[in-house]
Amino acid sequence: MKQTTGIDAALAARLLAGEASESEKERHRNRLAGDADYRSDWAQWLWVWDAAGTEEAERRDCDVAWTRLQRKTHSPLFLLKGRTLALSLAAAAVLLLALLLPLLWTPAANQPELLVTAGGDEIQELVLEDGTRVSLNTNSRLSYPEEFGPHERRVFLSGEAWFEVEAQGGRPFYVETDELLVKVVGTAFNVRSWPESAGVSVEVGSGRVEVHAGLEGAEHVLLQKGEGLVFHRGTQHLEHVPLNPNYLAWKTGQLYFEDTPLSEVLQTLERTYRRPITADHPSIFEEKLGGSFSHQSFEYVVEVLCATFQLEQSTVNGVVVLSRQ
Repeated sequence: MKQTTGIDAALAARLLAGEASESEKERHRNRLAGDADYRSDWAQWLWVWDAAGTEEAERRDCDVAWTRLQRKTHSPLFLLKGRTLALSLAAAAVLLLALLLPLLWTPAANQPELLVTAGGDEIQELVLEDGTRVSLNTNSRLSYPEEFGPHERRVFLSGEAWFEVEAQGGRPFYVETDELLVKVVGTAFNVRSWPESAGVSVEVGSGRVEVHAGLEGAEHVLLQKGEGLVFHRGTQHLEHVPLNPNYLAWKTGQLYFEDTPLSEVLQTLERTYRRPITADHPSIFEEKLGGSFSHQSFEYVVEVLCATFQLEQSTVNGVVVLSRQ
């Protein structure tokens, strides 16, 4: 069992009783925001405090306790039991941890964690234990528990994936990336979070999703069917964007362009094939393409572009560059 080494009993008591100094509160908030182990430790202290103050202790996993903690910390800090609480009562409550935790604490972190990696050119098709279907793009990773908890379903994504989430009342589905938290009930959507990209994208095929910049409760945007969003890593800003009609080309193999500027075509090719491509003159970006491709290779599509617009291609430092002949 994980030991609570991140927060000592005296500090926990001061925080729970509302007696901590402003500097202690500030350090505590910063640690909660940036340290997953510290969040887990604090969730255990909080859970024992709550359990000691109720007639019947309710089983909660670590993620549920943390979500509840976030809601409470949006009001004046840790007025959990009112301003009249004595520090001695807080200390007594947190000292119950050693006795109560082995009997009552069942953290989700102790559940077997599964990690699926889609390598090479193969897209991985998964069905999670709740019935949610996931298409995992190449060179992507998805981490999730063998069994979801009773209050929520949560996965972590690095790369790109399409999700078709089964609706389950009272048990939302969360997709975490390094920067975003996507919350859904029942819907189909795409999340793109490549480490080398300047942004993280979400596109909604059906239903609606909440996209949070970081933890739940932070800046967020509600997306409906047919809408898209980009989180800009540089500015830490969420932006509504038009839905690219080819956002699922990596999964379907279908590309469709209708009088589309080559600037957008090249961006789509980069996103679909994960191959960098550009042009060396602004006039090339202004050319417009109409047509479709079905399960064609990156090399084939580039050859068609060159033949259509009388271009030639070269490779500079791994980037395909289109030039006038």
